[in-house]
Amino acid sequence: MAALVALLICSASQAVLLPLEGVQSISNGFGHSCAIGAGGTVQCWGKNDSGQLGNGSTLSSATPVRVVGISSGASAVASGKLHSCAVVAAAAVCWGANDNGQLGNGGLVDSLVPVPVQGLSSGVSAIAVGDFSSCAIVNGGVRCWGFNGYGSLGNGGDEDSPIPTQVTGLTAGVTAISAGVLHACAIVNGGALCWGDNFSGQVGDGSSTQIVTNPVTVAGLGSGIAAIGTGAIHSCAVGNNGKVSCWGDNSAGQLGTGNQTSSLEPVTVQGLGTIAPQSIMLGAVHTCMRDVQGGLHCWGDGSYGQLGNGGFESQLLPVDVVGYASGTLAIGARGFSSCALRSDHRIACWGFNAYGQLGDGSSEFRTSPVDVIGLGSAVSAIGAGSSHSCAVVNGAVQCWGYNGEGELGNGSETLYTSIAAPVINIPATATAVAGGYDHTCAIIAGGVWCWGLNDSGQLGNGGTVSSST
Repeated sequence: MAALVALLICSASQAVLLPLEGVQSISNGFGHSCAIGAGGTVQCWGKNDSGQLGNGSTLSSATPVRVVGISSGASAVASGKLHSCAVVAAAAVCWGANDNGQLGNGGLVDSLVPVPVQGLSSGVSAIAVGDFSSCAIVNGGVRCWGFNGYGSLGNGGDEDSPIPTQVTGLTAGVTAISAGVLHACAIVNGGALCWGDNFSGQVGDGSSTQIVTNPVTVAGLGSGIAAIGTGAIHSCAVGNNGKVSCWGDNSAGQLGTGNQTSSLEPVTVQGLGTIAPQSIMLGAVHTCMRDVQGGLHCWGDGSYGQLGNGGFESQLLPVDVVGYASGTLAIGARGFSSCALRSDHRIACWGFNAYGQLGDGSSEFRTSPVDVIGLGSAVSAIGAGSSHSCAVVNGAVQCWGYNGEGELGNGSETLYTSIAAPVINIPATATAVAGGYDHTCAIIAGGVWCWGLNDSGQLGNGGTVSSST
């Protein structure tokens, strides 16, 4: 599984600039991260107990280290729990832990440097890494290797494989691949197929089979999938036919069907009428959708006001977010709150607000959108962390919410602030910002700067001292 960046804390005397200019992509694993830089090199940092940094040692590093043997040509990188993989010149290589054969080189011995995945020396276009297994798109088909106890390899069996095995039936037409902890899904000829762990119905084929060892079609979706999203224990997809479908747990009405009946296969979200969906975002147990006109609609758990409809009640059908019938550019949902970026480039948020993460000057839960105070109308990017939020405003960064680890970057020891405050010591124009659990990172003048918690070297500055700037 890949994630972007977590939140960091830095000392007031320490501005942190990572030497990662020209970054093309980034992937976060369980305790380490990797990035593709200019020219197709790969660098990794963080935990390295199984060699997942690929630099020939097991020493963890708080600064990026060059992955041995990849001097150019990398087009994709994926970080798992204790191993990593990359696509280099259309070939697959992996490094790190190999106790389940997840490196794909035919053995079960960990490797501190990249090793070629057996049989995948050409034709690889994408790679996905789960906790204990790996998959790749090869000449339009899918092959997987590693742990297979829950059918994660999709080859019809349950035995681990230290070399790539053909996923049953997926020999052509695959355009995307995603690996979860113990299951995987692929887009094939515009349709969705999934396999592996199905204890919560996440495979979506309509069966109660808990382990699905061969790919099955997600029931009823057909082809033409335009967008897909996953929450805690439910999933939703937007089709080119204008329908929104969801499946999985429905205890809070997050499937949008008008009842609380869970479903093992996609069911159509009701109550949208002539609304044309465009994108979808899932929180823990609620769902929000943006339509083609920029209108916002949410359903499911509303106990923290996260539906934005003016109440705290859960809703079994979509409800309109108050004041947002059109004009939004983007929507975000995570946990128990939601935010929207409007066409005037202002931000509004609603829902859970115990740490002031809504940015309205209070710690009160909000059942309808409230403007984030102090950002003005020049917002160009937003990023949400676990309990804090940040925005790029006129090239500067402002943050609000929880600050127990210095993740707001304002040099203060105040536990939280409910009003946006500038991040100090920003030396140049910022273009992007991302919040993690207890640290924050931003792209500034093409480089990467981080602040907040640094106990595992996540600030990437060569030390483990946290920083509040």
